[in-house]
Amino acid sequence: MRNRAYRSGMKSTRLGLLAALPLLALAACHHETGKSSEAAAVPVRVATASAVAWPRVVRVPATVSAVETAVLASRAGGWVTKLTVDAGTRVAKGALLVGVGVPTAQGDLAQAQSRLATAKATLAQAAADERRYAELSRAHAASQQQYDMARRALVTARAETAAAETGLAAAKSNFGYAEIRAPFAGIVTEKKVWVGDFAAPGAPLLTLAGDVPEVRAHASNDLYRGLKEGEKASVEIAGHAEPATVSRVVEAADPATRTHLVELRLAPGVAAPFGAYAEVALTVGEAPQLAVPEAALVRRADLPGVFVVDATGHARFRLVRVGAARGGKVAITAGLAAGEKVVLAPPADLVGGAPVKAADGEADSRGGAAHRG
Repeated sequence: MRNRAYRSGMKSTRLGLLAALPLLALAACHHETGKSSEAAAVPVRVATASAVAWPRVVRVPATVSAVETAVLASRAGGWVTKLTVDAGTRVAKGALLVGVGVPTAQGDLAQAQSRLATAKATLAQAAADERRYAELSRAHAASQQQYDMARRALVTARAETAAAETGLAAAKSNFGYAEIRAPFAGIVTEKKVWVGDFAAPGAPLLTLAGDVPEVRAHASNDLYRGLKEGEKASVEIAGHAEPATVSRVVEAADPATRTHLVELRLAPGVAAPFGAYAEVALTVGEAPQLAVPEAALVRRADLPGVFVVDATGHARFRLVRVGAARGGKVAITAGLAAGEKVVLAPPADLVGGAPVKAADGEADSRGGAAHRG
């Protein structure tokens, strides 16, 4: 019985050793694989994140306006008898927009024309009478009193004609104000009347904006001091950044907000909707900013990041928050510290934790290689 138990134990031991052999072989393979992966360091170029002089950009909310803006009104007032546009209508210069008190203006114009015609006829008759009595007076066939009366009638007729001409000019002017036309080409941005309304003298009827856009922002007193006309800026409208130039900086501040009006012109040909929200990026001086070459930036799951080389020579992927790009560099606002080394143009198959080694020397902050002597 004792020998049988001994042989059974030996058999179990041999079976256990046989079962353990594949595991030992797998462990050996894994150990060799780990050695080969550690040895196969990926050659990369690296750069050191460092602080550089960076333009200080201040963003200010703004509104799209127009270089030419006009609020149209009726000088004499009256009933609105004609309206050819609506808000959003694009018009040409000189186009008829609104008719206010047109029948009254037409009646006044006709009356002035009739008065002038009568005055001219009276003047012609008075001039003829004056000439006739002058001849008769020289021939002693008419008295001096008759000639004086004819002379006074001519002077009166001339004065009446002049007054009639002035009245006709005023009637024409009033008729011109009754027919309100576009002073320039543009778009109707606001309509405040409809046909049949009574428009009081001077009451706003329409607002017209020109085709050339302008951006207006209000800058704080500190920001205002650093701005000058002609400076370049960037304006973001509906998610698109457009180049712009500071065209006017108003010295007087708004007493309510203590801010200064800043007007900017967009590049020629750039269209922007009137009244749209905009954001102006103004550059005021420089400040230190951590930056890396743009070639170091990669995206994972549509998030920006860089591969940082740690002290053990392994690449570690790290998410970062990026700012503006300039001169081949990109500003890093969070996620990276000065002095850390980042991989330039990381290979597509590079993963976090992979060993790397710098090839051809370390790159400088501009992305070029700084060869060691």
